[in-house]
Amino acid sequence: MQLTPTHLPADVRWGFTREGLESVLHHAHPIPLGRGFTAAHMAANWPGLSIGEAIAAAHQGKALSKSDHFSGYGVRKSITEFHILHDGTNRVVCATKDAPTNDETDVNDAAQGGFLAPAATLADMSRDELREFLRNAFSCRKE
Repeated sequence: MQLTPTHLPADVRWGFTREGLESVLHHAHPIPLGRGFTAAHMAANWPGLSIGEAIAAAHQGKALSKSDHFSGYGVRKSITEFHILHDGTNRVVCATKDAPTNDETDVNDAAQGGFLAPAATLADMSRDELREFLRNAFSCRKE
């Protein structure tokens, strides 16, 4: 399983393949979080990036959609890569402009199959946004 893209443009600080984003969501479970596996996994693959920052950026960049995964999110079907850039923005890379999606939001609305969006940090979120984010990202919900 390849978690990071083989080739990244110079403006990318951290890159994720689809499997990389799925791996981040997998490690958002309380057990690996509590045992230190999540921090080690993030440090090995994306040094300097916390899991909260990664999920917040992916959510802000619309790389995630609601799902029945324990985190409450899944990677959108058309996403092949997700980039967090040095300047604090992010980029979503999609398979093709015509890739079928199950989502209400079209992430293919710009040239090259993606768009730029500001990367949110946990510090930038309001108290209610942070509460909702943590509830969805880090809790096991029964639905």
